[in-house]
Amino acid sequence: MEEENLREPTLEEMANKGRADIKPIELYVREMFRRTVKSQSEDAWEGQTAEKLAHIDLAIRALEDARMRLGKVLQYSSEDAVSVYDK
Repeated sequence: MEEENLREPTLEEMANKGRADIKPIELYVREMFRRTVKSQSEDAWEGQTAEKLAHIDLAIRALEDARMRLGKVLQYSSEDAVSVYDK
């Protein structure tokens, strides 16, 4: 019975956990974006908010990309290698 609890997670389980772990971070960074938009009047110099928003946007895209790529791991780990969205 104890051996069952000690088993290594499957690749699919790891990919699903990675996707689940990334999602709240993505939501947190999206909240940073929202707050930065709200606080534009606090800029110390022209273009400061635009620069911050550009970098936050890139961080969001990277997180989205990481989740998508882990989804591709799941897709190519399946029997038919077809995305769940195409089924």
